[in-house]
Amino acid sequence: MDPHELMADYVPRAAAAGARTLLLVANQPPAVRIGSEVRTPFGSTPLRFRDTEAIALAILDERARLELDTNGSVETPFGIAGIRGTVTVFYGGGCHNLVFHLDSTDAGSTAPSAQSTPAHEA
Repeated sequence: MDPHELMADYVPRAAAAGARTLLLVANQPPAVRIGSEVRTPFGSTPLRFRDTEAIALAILDERARLELDTNGSVETPFGIAGIRGTVTVFYGGGCHNLVFHLDSTDAGSTAPSAQSTPAHEA
């Protein structure tokens, strides 16, 4: 699946579930944190390292990619399917991993949108 389609699927579904955090970690199933509990509402199929890499590269602009390569992590704003927040991208286990922090004011918003906005356009 296209990385934009993955984000346009995962982010609104996480927000609709009441999550404040969406975790996309290579070799793990996509997960959300609701309160102090981590759940896997998207199934148990782990994300491949190529999936998390493609998502990271799709949302990071050149400046953010350089910061990721230099520091091993970067945090940047995002806007996807009407949901806003920040995303932390970091290297772990030789893979790209992403932690989406959904804004509390937008986390309950599930307004449908076919368009996802890369972080550098948010």
